[in-house]
Amino acid sequence: MDIGPSVKDILEKDLLELIGAGGLAEDKKAEVYGKIVETIRYRTIEAIDRLLSLDEVDAFKAAIDKDDSDGIQKFLMGKGINVEDVMLEEAVKYKIEIASYVDYLNQAGKVANQSLNNQNSSQ
Repeated sequence: MDIGPSVKDILEKDLLELIGAGGLAEDKKAEVYGKIVETIRYRTIEAIDRLLSLDEVDAFKAAIDKDDSDGIQKFLMGKGINVEDVMLEEAVKYKIEIASYVDYLNQAGKVANQSLNNQNSSQ
C-alpha cells in the first residue's frame, strides 16, 4: 500500500504538482497560489503569536494595525524571531498537511472503488 508522498517529493515538488493538480489552467493556479500564500501568512502570524508574551502580542498587533513592515521586522528581530524562518516552517507544515490529506482521500477513493467492484463482481 502506498504510504503517501516521499520526503523528497514534499521538499522538491510544487504543491499543485504534489497533489496532482499541476495541469490546472494558469488563472486557476494563480487563484490557488493566492489562497495558499494567504493561509501561510495567517499561520505565520499565529505561530509568531505563540512565541510572544501577552504584552509583546499587543505591541505586535499594534505594529500590524499600523501596517508598519519595518516596525514589525525590527520588533520581531529584537525578540530573536526570524519571520522568513517561521514562514518557511509554516509553508512546509502546510504542504505536508495538504499532501497527506489528498493522499488520504485518494487512498479512501481506491478502497471505495475496490469495494464497489467487489460488490458488482459478486452479483
